[in-house]
Amino acid sequence: MDKLYPKYEEVDGIFKEAMNCRRCFDEGVGRPAFIDLAQPRWIGPNYWSSEPKILLVLLNPGAGNTRSKREKNRALREVFLKYRDGKIGLLDLLCFQKEHMREWGTPPGRFLRFYVEGIGLDLKDMALSNIAWCAEADNRYPAAMLNQCYDLYTKRLIAALQPKVVVLSGHGPYRFESQIKKVAPEVTIITTLHYAHREGKKREALELEEVRSRLRGK
Repeated sequence: MDKLYPKYEEVDGIFKEAMNCRRCFDEGVGRPAFIDLAQPRWIGPNYWSSEPKILLVLLNPGAGNTRSKREKNRALREVFLKYRDGKIGLLDLLCFQKEHMREWGTPPGRFLRFYVEGIGLDLKDMALSNIAWCAEADNRYPAAMLNQCYDLYTKRLIAALQPKVVVLSGHGPYRFESQIKKVAPEVTIITTLHYAHREGKKREALELEEVRSRLRGK
């Protein structure tokens, strides 16, 4: 078993429970995308010893509908299935995901440029989650899907990870701020643009500096 951090068993259990969940799709709330199961996200190897512990929260995984993304996602889906079925451990999944992360965004790499190069987050020290863990075929995320996934899994993950800072990226996650505060009353919440925003370079530069400034104060 990969002993990545103190709450391995708890986090591993949440991840695998989510990956076996079909509740939203069975209820007709959204349609499954090509990766048709929940997608656990990154937890850095130094997260538990980092100060402060930072959790980055976005809204959802993308559907990956284009041909080029589907080919890349095919291997990721197979790794998710192997992890869910106990054929590989969480460390194997996270190592694969770290490599896959280099391609996230349009153009590829935009995700890491915004959060790592722009904000200055260190992948080794941070964790990542979405509000909704499943991708939806049409990139639609009804409130019922977001609320249900948050209640079933995301808030439990937040409680297990015990972050000191939560960075909410994009307008979608902002409305969960009060709910996150109920789970982690002492957490500092910082809001920022989504990495794929269309606000322009000037707005992005100002936003990144504001977030960096707030993180330096922690």
